[in-house]
Amino acid sequence: MRVVRCGWPLFLSIVAFVCIMCNATHSQVLAPPRDGVPGYEYKLWTDREAAPSNITAIAQTTDGYLWLGATGALYRFDGESFERPETSGASIQSVRITALEADRRNGLWIGYNWHGIAYLHHGVVTAYENPAGIWGTVSHIVVAPDGKVWAVVGNNLLLFENNTWIDVTSRYGLGPSVDWLIFHDDGTMVVSADREILEFVPGATKPVRILHTAGDVRGMTVRPDGIGMLVDNSGEIRSIVSETSPHKSVLFGKEPIGLTSDREGGLWSADPGDGICRLSPTFTQSGVLVALTRVGCVYEDGSTFPIAVSYTDRDGNIWVVGSKGLYRFQKARFVVAPIPVQLGAAFAVDPTGTLWLGTLGAPLFSYERGEWHAWGPPRQIHTIYAATDSSVWFSSAIVGSTDNLCHLLHGRIIETKPPVDVGTYPMQSLGVDGNGDVLAGFVRKGVYRLHMGKWTSMAEQFGTALMPFVMSVAPDGRVWLGFAGDRVGVWDGKRFKWISLPSNSVGSVLAFAFHAKTVWVSGENGLAAIQDGGMVRVLLTPSLAGVSGLAFSPDGDLWMNSLAGVLHTSAASLGSSLQDLKVPLTWEVIGQREGLHGQPSQVRPLQSAAFAQGRLWFSTAKAIGSVAPGSHEVGLVPPAIVRMQLASDGRRLLDADSYQLPADTRLVQVTSSAVDLSRPEDLRFAYTLNGKPVAEGSRTQQRMITFVGLPQGSYELKVAACNVGGVCSASMAALRFVIAPHFYQRQTVWMVAALTSLAFAFLFYRWRLQLVCERVEAEARGQSAERERIARELHDTLLQSVQGLALKFQAVAQGMDAGSASRSQILKYLDDADEVLASARDRVRGLRSSEHGAWGLPQRLQELIERTAEGGSAIVRLHVHCTSFSVRDQAGKELFEIGAEALRNALRHARAEHINIHLRYGLLRFSLEVVDDGQGTMFGRGGRPDAGHYGIGGMRERASLLRGSFTMRSLAGAGTLVRVVVPGAVAYNDGVIARFFSAMTRPRGRASETVLPSTYKN
Repeated sequence: MRVVRCGWPLFLSIVAFVCIMCNATHSQVLAPPRDGVPGYEYKLWTDREAAPSNITAIAQTTDGYLWLGATGALYRFDGESFERPETSGASIQSVRITALEADRRNGLWIGYNWHGIAYLHHGVVTAYENPAGIWGTVSHIVVAPDGKVWAVVGNNLLLFENNTWIDVTSRYGLGPSVDWLIFHDDGTMVVSADREILEFVPGATKPVRILHTAGDVRGMTVRPDGIGMLVDNSGEIRSIVSETSPHKSVLFGKEPIGLTSDREGGLWSADPGDGICRLSPTFTQSGVLVALTRVGCVYEDGSTFPIAVSYTDRDGNIWVVGSKGLYRFQKARFVVAPIPVQLGAAFAVDPTGTLWLGTLGAPLFSYERGEWHAWGPPRQIHTIYAATDSSVWFSSAIVGSTDNLCHLLHGRIIETKPPVDVGTYPMQSLGVDGNGDVLAGFVRKGVYRLHMGKWTSMAEQFGTALMPFVMSVAPDGRVWLGFAGDRVGVWDGKRFKWISLPSNSVGSVLAFAFHAKTVWVSGENGLAAIQDGGMVRVLLTPSLAGVSGLAFSPDGDLWMNSLAGVLHTSAASLGSSLQDLKVPLTWEVIGQREGLHGQPSQVRPLQSAAFAQGRLWFSTAKAIGSVAPGSHEVGLVPPAIVRMQLASDGRRLLDADSYQLPADTRLVQVTSSAVDLSRPEDLRFAYTLNGKPVAEGSRTQQRMITFVGLPQGSYELKVAACNVGGVCSASMAALRFVIAPHFYQRQTVWMVAALTSLAFAFLFYRWRLQLVCERVEAEARGQSAERERIARELHDTLLQSVQGLALKFQAVAQGMDAGSASRSQILKYLDDADEVLASARDRVRGLRSSEHGAWGLPQRLQELIERTAEGGSAIVRLHVHCTSFSVRDQAGKELFEIGAEALRNALRHARAEHINIHLRYGLLRFSLEVVDDGQGTMFGRGGRPDAGHYGIGGMRERASLLRGSFTMRSLAGAGTLVRVVVPGAVAYNDGVIARFFSAMTRPRGRASETVLPSTYKN
């Protein structure tokens, strides 16, 4: 589309006349601003910021420090503070420093006025007071690409070889008139001498004369493209090319001083009348300079501007010394457009990629191919929309008139009056639906549609007369409308649909963006996504407010224009938050420090963000700014942690690798400093203490971290610094400190306390054991006495009576006939009675403690087995396991009774063929097991013992008396197991320590094994 464009001078005060016709043509290229360098922002350090005065040399070492040479002092600068370094060895001369140069080893070469050269490395200064026997001013020190160090001293050329300075002036065919020296990246050396520029290729000692200069050289530099440049005191700037080529000098100023090149190839120089200026050179194909464009200059209130030195650091910053102090020129992330702005601006982008901009009190603007164009007179433009046919719709009111709808088509502006019932209410939003009809939202009147030149209210179709704050047309042609109260409407040309967002999620909707089949909605409270299918997902956006502009860059990153500034969110962070709504959205804040001032409009004009012409555009109440995505070069070099200082209870300690702190230390403060010459205020620090992140490992701007009430011990604090670009230091700096323990915290004290506690615990254990044993023995003695009494009663009454009764029956039997059946039956019964009496006598003997005497448990069980061995068919085995300890008498008696009862049960009820008795002498417990292979006992098979039979209950009671456990398991046809486990403290005479040593000195294994047949008959 070819249009006739009209242009207006774009100054802060618009010309005060009105074009008669809206399509009048006028065009003019904007002149650069009077003060300032477009695309760059600068900062000035003066004596108020403790900047050194009379700076004469600048250099940057590999650790990032900026070194400043001044009269009588050497300073280093980390981006925030200036300090004089602590050095040893030779002293820094108290004379004017005239040259500085850093080498690859993080060393610094220092040149003096008539006092030679010094080298500073790791805080040690080495002096070369009379280099090569030449006295004079050291005007230049240069480290060549191959690492060799060159210097210009008293107009002589010197080379540092074999740890000494050598005069090579005559070697290279030069006279004592060398005044400047530079190197190309390929090692080619360019020397200025006697107003001639001489070039030496690597390895050559004979020069090739290139060109003559009109005056003394005041500055030389090499552009990134390899073209050498120079400026002389006659004011001429020229490129360093062969004299055989046509060459031209371009006059700049009267007495320019210094010359340096930035990363884009721009030249920086200064003149007392012009100030510090950035110049854009133009060359022929052979590299001959043919023109210089003055991009911008910085002045100092019209005063003289003596420039001592200029320097480009590794971040691309330009450092220049002026009469007021030290300047830093930094590439501005935001390029501010020369557009007068009132309260903000609304953006629209047409299908050709042209950016259209409307604001209050200015013409309609378009931007393409790097140029701004104005259309028509100044207007009050509240909203704007670029249609698919590349025409532009916008609301317009000539200053002092009513608000009209304007249509820019084929270079002409056609105006349409608003609906009659709207009156003077302004237009808030605009859009064109799929039918080609214009939708316009008016304040307090709602939405109207313009069809065939006629306005119609959409209140009936929409079901509301509410005003939409913003309209946006999606790629599919649907019109999205944003209302107050978290409400969104969609018009497809035929039907209107409401979409309600969660309450207080977005608030008043102020902006839309369409990306990857997702509709993004922002407003006064937050950000939401409406995915394909209508699912609404509200992202977790802490402290997000007033987002009136949304734009996506080609890489998928989201840019938001908010009250807090421009927020840049990476596509990765956006995807993570959208996938998991509990993950908060993270962003980079860009604003005033990057050159964009003010806040975006929250009412109108809207929207305040767009992507066009390869740049992201944002509007605020004060300016229009743009930024190229991915072009931010500040912060590409990782910052270096160079110092960590420790203070204990408010007392700062001298720098050291480790610190010893007293035991009563309550407060430990560590201050970290990192070198960042570009954005030191945006540094973030990540701390770890003994390998664990401090504050969950989050990065913080705090340079000082405080620990309160740390316990005694050794600590290692590590810190890493990250710059504004997100690049972190390659390694973490470490600081170690030890907090001494109090007397009661010392290891020896704890060992003594532990041993004492163990001794008291052992004594308490012995005392408690003695009490338990005495109580057990007392209970056992009581039971023993009671059993002896019962035994006496049984012997004196029951047994004697039964014996007398048997004798009587014996007498009766003898009086009967020898062959009488009754006599035989009585004799048989008498035999049974004898067996019962024998068993009863055994029981009575078992009840008498005196029967045990000094016998041991194994011996007593062995006697029992021998008594039952005569004539029996069952095989009984006694097994004694492990070391035999001395068993207490009372415990042995109870265990014997349990074993005897279990053996009798196995013989009488189980009909066992094999019976095994196991005695296990453990260090901490004693166990008795009786195992048979019989048919199992009635009780073991789930039944109950017959009345009057208390063998099993008695065994359990005896085990409980010994504070032990009793277990009986029996299965039909699988035999019976009886196990009793008694604590060693109850079972044994000796304590656990004595038993331990006894176990260590006695043989292990079976002490004895007895195999005897049983005498019991079933």
